[in-house]
Amino acid sequence: MSDEEKDTIEKILSFLKASKDGATPSDIARKTSINRMTVSKYLNILKVIHFVDYKEVGMSKVYFITQAPVFKGLDNWDSTSPIKKMVDDFGVGVVITDKDMNIKWFNKYVEKRTGKRPEQFKEKPCYAIFRGKSEECSNCPAKKTLSDGKAHKELKTIPGKDGEKVSLMVITSPLKDIHGKINGVLEMIVDVSGMIR
Repeated sequence: MSDEEKDTIEKILSFLKASKDGATPSDIARKTSINRMTVSKYLNILKVIHFVDYKEVGMSKVYFITQAPVFKGLDNWDSTSPIKKMVDDFGVGVVITDKDMNIKWFNKYVEKRTGKRPEQFKEKPCYAIFRGKSEECSNCPAKKTLSDGKAHKELKTIPGKDGEKVSLMVITSPLKDIHGKINGVLEMIVDVSGMIR
């Protein structure tokens, strides 16, 4: 992508960030002095990657910044999505939660290890699903990440399916919206049992 293209996208996003009620492509073009066709082209690209969305108002489309592009993108993941396939085949657990610790998605690795399917537990807190608790886990790295916006890691020992203890390294990282506001956490879960025995 050229510097000119990046500059155009930044102008469009900056305009939309400042537009409380959103804006039509014509409004954006007029106020930013960018050709309307160019604005429409980049709005379509930004919609595909879930940075913007629109609502239809009469005959017009009013565009606005998507508050949680990662979550919006998850809604459109299906079994043919190359990103989903890559994350499923990653070899470690990947869990995405929102700022209230509710599960938004987890990969096939987690599904296989827990015997749980993500759609069954969507919008329920991770600690209830994975630990069977009614309150947050003590020393939770995801909670720390939500609090300070930094990556954290924690070694956890949990009972495995066969009753044997399993040691997991949980590494968390913040998920931010386009404004830099934290709206979720990405957790990577690595089984390190064989490494510490």
